[in-house]
Amino acid sequence: MGKVILVTDTDTPVGYELAKRYTQSGISLIAAADSETVIESFSSLSKETYLQVKWSRKSPISARNVILSGLNHFKHIDEAIIIQSFQGQDIKNNNGNFGNTQFSEIDSIIDAEVKGNLFLIKELIHNLPELPLTVIQYCESGISDISPLETLVINGFENFIKSLAGHNRETVINGFFAAEVPATEYADYIIKTIKDKIDKSRGRIFRYSLRQGIFIRKH
Repeated sequence: MGKVILVTDTDTPVGYELAKRYTQSGISLIAAADSETVIESFSSLSKETYLQVKWSRKSPISARNVILSGLNHFKHIDEAIIIQSFQGQDIKNNNGNFGNTQFSEIDSIIDAEVKGNLFLIKELIHNLPELPLTVIQYCESGISDISPLETLVINGFENFIKSLAGHNRETVINGFFAAEVPATEYADYIIKTIKDKIDKSRGRIFRYSLRQGIFIRKH
């Protein structure tokens, strides 16, 4: 059997573009999503090449089930891509005033972008310690529209990636960040960088900026 990649959030722009490119190139895909609705573009794929698993970010058991379901179906997983997608929703809801943020909004963001991802990363490292991990951060809105809470999540995960790579030498984990860029171009850059550089990198954050017209790598 060929290469198998786990990708989360395939219902987001970047997740969808990555999944589409991988499946079109003949790579088998495990899609972890919080919905059981199969994306129409992937509905014609055979079970030999595509598996969608419902993932509840609030549950560590669900994170374990994503991995076990993928292993039971394909027998192996070769790579994992975890996506964090930010929309500046907290800014829109509260006019940029964190003091107006509802506790339920804080819980929702922490569950979706912190707890769930940490549960999944922990299970991947525990079950597949040498599996290459990539965390993709994508802000659909501009930098100025990212809320303080989302900024905390973004910067926290950057430091987490660097620290994890430093303390666990066998763990290959890296991150990407882009804001307000076309998902298609960002996906192309991610796939090219993973192919050319990720196996030689640990704990690096790769940034993509259209304004500067170049790719930036931040150590």
